[in-house]
Amino acid sequence: MGRYEEYIKGGATNEFPDDYVVIDIETTGLNPVKDHIIEISALRYRANRKVDEFVTLVAPGVTIPDFITRLTGITDDMLQKAPNVAEAAGAFMDYIGDDIIVGYNVTFDLAFLNEAVSVHLLKNIFNKYIDVMQIAMDKLPFLGRAKQTVVAKYFGLNTEGSHRAFTDCEICNGCYQKLKELSVPLYSMPVKQVLLEVLPNVQANKPFLGKKFLFMGCLYKWYIKNLIDVVEKLGSTVCSDVSSLPDIVVVGTVDQAVLESKEFLSIIELKKSGRKIALLKDGSFVKGLIDRGFVSN
Repeated sequence: MGRYEEYIKGGATNEFPDDYVVIDIETTGLNPVKDHIIEISALRYRANRKVDEFVTLVAPGVTIPDFITRLTGITDDMLQKAPNVAEAAGAFMDYIGDDIIVGYNVTFDLAFLNEAVSVHLLKNIFNKYIDVMQIAMDKLPFLGRAKQTVVAKYFGLNTEGSHRAFTDCEICNGCYQKLKELSVPLYSMPVKQVLLEVLPNVQANKPFLGKKFLFMGCLYKWYIKNLIDVVEKLGSTVCSDVSSLPDIVVVGTVDQAVLESKEFLSIIELKKSGRKIALLKDGSFVKGLIDRGFVSN
């Protein structure tokens, strides 16, 4: 843990969880007390699929050093309307909840975040964490260097756009998944998530106008936020739960436990009582979108 040990409040874990949050930050330097956070990103994963994302620039209250701008592409102008560190840290804490945190050289990120949280919110980050760099050093000692981009390139991962928090989170998760495959018996990496694009002429026609959708469970290879964006562009609204009486329910097929959930059983009861609800598996729903010429992928 080295130089950042005094700032770390949570405990490292040797687990390889399927549910976690990947974090990354960009800063003006290397000292958690003297330097400043300028960007925070966190990506939430469930059943190893990305289901949500948190990204914010942070106004540091100081001029960004030129070498940081050259490294990250973040300029002073970009931060003029960004939230201050107290606001950004508070939103970050709300986002991560009690999730296990995954990061690359994550003690660096946690040191800065804990310093900000303790000073501005009088709190600490006690979440368990996983340092992907330490796993890489253990599993790939022959690489010589443990830089994230070096490890990513070893695995054939795209590193374009690194040194921005969101992209670095995605690179980190790619490394985590590859290292998990090396470390966990019988583990296979999840299928790559697919993003769909609504065709312009279809969006104008709003074929789902007036329909209410509900998405449940973890989707096989579809990014939930992308699907929500798709159906909204097609004219529908998205329900937060079954009490909103959805017209169409799309069920993720990754976690079969959803089929035994109270919410799913409530939908079955509604159908039995005569309520017209279309119940579709995620793959069947997306195939229908493609076959009807609503979207491209």
